Amino acid sequence: MISPLARGPRDRDLPLLDALERHLATDRVRLSDALWLDVGAGDGRVGLWLAKSLHLRDPIQLDIHPRGPTVLPFDGRRIPLPDRQCKWVLLNWVLHHLSADAQLHLLLECLRVAERLFIQEDTPALPQDWESCRRHDPNGHFRNAPNWVALFESMGLRVAELLTLPLRAADDVPDHVTSRTLFVVSR
Repeated sequence: MISPLARGPRDRDLPLLDALERHLATDRVRLSDALWLDVGAGDGRVGLWLAKSLHLRDPIQLDIHPRGPTVLPFDGRRIPLPDRQCKWVLLNWVLHHLSADAQLHLLLECLRVAERLFIQEDTPALPQDWESCRRHDPNGHFRNAPNWVALFESMGLRVAELLTLPLRAADDVPDHVTSRTLFVVSR
């Protein structure tokens, strides 16, 4: 089996590296020691790449369908960590696969264990974006960027950064072309 790190990052995740570097540089803790969580980690590639690139501790990686040796099984509801255990949580192209209620529950659960969230999401804006999203996950619950911001604000959260990502196909789903956004959210 090829190591997830050997395959490298997906181009779509490069802006995430920049945002993490920018926001985490302001933290006063030694980031190499900070505990962080990657929810919906899949094969673990992105979390391991971020840790290596930024000289961070390897993340705790969770997924309901783990596909990598470093990713732990997760029931999708309860993060198996105590309150405020982590410095931040990464939700990388995860939330749109959940119902609206499950999105809210997972966001609250992530905020139970961490103070900051880094979220990359499909944020359809045009009719063709919505069509692409429905093809990508017919059961998913997609939101445009303003609707995500409204949800975060209704939860009493602060959107520290909203970065519109280049319109492009996902590396792993070439026919899924839609608007995408990176959100940095904190309490």
